[in-house]
Amino acid sequence: MRCFFAIQLNDEVKDYLYNLMNQLKKDLKKHNLKIRFVPKKNLHITLMFLGEIKEGKLEEIKKIVREIKFNSFKFNIYKLGVFPNEETVRVLYIGIKPEVDVLKLQKNIDESLLGVINKDHEFKAHITLARIGYSKQSYKLVQEIKKIDTKEIKQEVNSFVLYKSELHKDGAKYFLIEEFKAKKK
Repeated sequence: MRCFFAIQLNDEVKDYLYNLMNQLKKDLKKHNLKIRFVPKKNLHITLMFLGEIKEGKLEEIKKIVREIKFNSFKFNIYKLGVFPNEETVRVLYIGIKPEVDVLKLQKNIDESLLGVINKDHEFKAHITLARIGYSKQSYKLVQEIKKIDTKEIKQEVNSFVLYKSELHKDGAKYFLIEEFKAKKK
């Protein structure tokens, strides 16, 4: 089964992002870009994508991750951006600040699972809003998002979760496997 660790978002953040995405759909319609926006219920911060995991390995992973200690923390959503760069846009995201506690949590998960799951990747704390198909018009998306002032909304993090992801023709569906609560270090 396909699995990943994530931070769930509160309703205020999801509502705001959903409205922002709807506005972007209207603003970008004239540019005829191939954009797939993330459904509101699927908005989250991915901490680590595990990929295909067998049931036995999943139990081992959950046991290790249950031992991770971290304190609750807060961040704000704050600014739109794109991956990998402004010339070749593949992902539209909103960033967070401060990133430090999310980065620490992600690193803690990464290091705890070393030898069990080996992922060599650079982590950037963000919330994916849309995926963009190749287009020579990508610069128009960048121009549009630079005009947008986003609202900073606070998010408190008291836990992170392990999701199972199933791919369907109408998009990915996520199923909660386990929640890992903050504990004093």
